[in-house]
Amino acid sequence: MTSIVRSMYENGEGEGRHFITVLHLFIDQLHYSCDGPSSASFLPSSASLPPTVCVFDGDVEIVPMDVSQIPSGTFSANALFAAGPTDISLRQVSLDPMPDYMYDKLAEECQMPDAQLDDSPRPGAFYAALINDRWERVQCVRASKIDKAAFCVYLIDVGAFHYVRSDVLRRLNAKTPFRKMLMFKCKVGS
Repeated sequence: MTSIVRSMYENGEGEGRHFITVLHLFIDQLHYSCDGPSSASFLPSSASLPPTVCVFDGDVEIVPMDVSQIPSGTFSANALFAAGPTDISLRQVSLDPMPDYMYDKLAEECQMPDAQLDDSPRPGAFYAALINDRWERVQCVRASKIDKAAFCVYLIDVGAFHYVRSDVLRRLNAKTPFRKMLMFKCKVGS
């Protein structure tokens, strides 16, 4: 299926070119191992993901989606968070079901003993945090000025700030295929 998707993408066939691009990226991210892409076929949404190679040392770099990855025309999106008309977080519907796979893998990896923090969280570094019974990818902003055991974090896939204690923070898998933030910010125009 990957070769069919690549062929359709390279030839620019059909109106679903953007969907095919996202699907192509999704397949490449899903099927990996230490030796490169696997030969496994595309997984249906009900299947579990292949085993992940987990390495919890080193920093994980997570970057925003490139502006070129966001459609310039009308598209469907899910509202994730809104603090007001100038602070709205959205996620493209075309990314589904990738966020579900990412959250499932994140929850699985955070249960591993090696994911436990050895040191205090560092501002600017990426971690996982258990927030409202769900593991979220976060970036540590700073230590709390009131509670020295708590840290202000930014939920990079939701677009909101939250305070957490260090005992609910985990290191991220350095081998994760999920290297992009899955949301973008917008505001209501006048």
